[in-house]
Formats: sequence, C-alpha cells, structure tokens
Amino acid sequence: MDDLKLAKQEFEANDYRLASQFAMYVLAREPEHPEALWIQGIACLRDGNFADGVEALELLSLVKPIDEPTRIDLAVGYGKLGKTDLACYLLVDLVESKRLTTDELLKAAEGFHTLGECRLAMEACRRAGKQSPRSGQAHYQMAIYATACGRSNEVIEALLRHSIDLQPGSVDFRLGLASFLIRSDRNAEALSVMEPVVPSKLKEIHCVCCIRRIANLFFDFDDLKRAKACSARCKELQIVKSVGKSPNALSQESGR
Repeated sequence: MDDLKLAKQEFEANDYRLASQFAMYVLAREPEHPEALWIQGIACLRDGNFADGVEALELLSLVKPIDEPTRIDLAVGYGKLGKTDLACYLLVDLVESKRLTTDELLKAAEGFHTLGECRLAMEACRRAGKQSPRSGQAHYQMAIYATACGRSNEVIEALLRHSIDLQPGSVDFRLGLASFLIRSDRNAEALSVMEPVVPSKLKEIHCVCCIRRIANLFFDFDDLKRAKACSARCKELQIVKSVGKSPNALSQESGR
C-alpha cells in the first residue's frame, strides 16, 4: 500500500498523527500534491498542530481553489494561532457569501464560537435555520450559543425544546435539555425528557459525565432499571477509555 493510501486510511480511522506522517512522506516527493496537502492540513489541525496545519492549507490554496469547509477549517486554524481578526473576517466573508450549505453554516458557527464570537455564531445558526427550517441541529447549536451570550433561560429552553420537536429521536438534544432542566432544579421534567431514549439509545451516549448525571437522575426517582442500564453504559465507556478501543470494537468482542 502506498503512502497516500495509508494517509487516507489513518485519517479515516481518526489517527491524525499517523495520517500526517504518511502525508509528509508523499509531500517529500511531491511538495504540491493537493490531496496530501489537504490531509496534512486537516490532520494537523485536528491533532492540535495548528501552525503546520495552517501552513499546509495555505500552500494548498496556492495550488488549487479550496472548498468552503476547508476555508472554515483554515479560518479556525488562524484563530487558534491568535490571528482572530483574520479568522473572523474569513468566516464572516463565507457566511455573507450565501454559498454555504446548512451544514457548512453550522460549521462556521462552531468556528465563531471558538473565537468567542457567540453573537456571530447565533447569526450563522439563524441563517442555517432559515435555510433548513426542519434542522434540529441549527436550533440546538443556537441554544448553546444563546447560553454563551447570556440570553434568558426562556429563550434557551424554547430553542432546546424546538430542536427535540424537530428531531425527537436525538439523544444529544434530549441530553442538552435534560442538563438544562437539572441545572434549573426541574428534575422531574428532565426525567420525562430522557425516558423515551433510555435504555434504547444508550449506545449513542459517549460522555461519561453525562451518563452519570442521567443515572443519578433515575436513581433519585427510584427508576432502578434505567439507572442500572446507565451505570452499565458508564462502566463500558470507562473500559473503552482505559484500553483505548472504540465502542464498536468493544461491542464486537463482547458478542463473541
């Protein structure tokens, strides 16, 4: 298998350090190889090596036009390097261009949030919601940024509840609302939010702190069946973390 294929393989496996290493082997032979530059740039950014990631994407932009998602990644990279004005300018330009898809607008919103620009993040989400009115993710992210902006609890709760109305099966959205309600001392309401997805969708929860919070909630209301299911999922996640295996790999082993 050649180095480029290995770089792609490791990138898809989320091993960004190895992906970067194999991409560098390609670039040592072909310094302007577009695909290797992209892998090197994105892999370095995701691995926290922002200087090398930005350098690779800048070179890529000289070799060929880069797409909108990559421009967003580059802008976030600039922000991580302290070039916040440039990062913000690039993101605003992309959002104002009206070329972004809904998913790209939400990615830009995440970029604004990393820069501490929560109001611009909310505006990007507003545009995403206008573009795709049935997008629960747009409303959910807007709730997160509304919290950072200090908006009222009524606004935040309305956004969270609307995201669930649009996508009732989303565990993430329900966790977000449940956590909000727990912080507001409305535990009974939080319980009713989580009951439809526990234990049926516990496998979709990968946050140990979240699962502990929900386990305690069910214990407090004497729902021992659901509480024990949450505790079992928590232990599974802790084992996964300790041995460095993916949840899928662990499930496959347990089923043998």
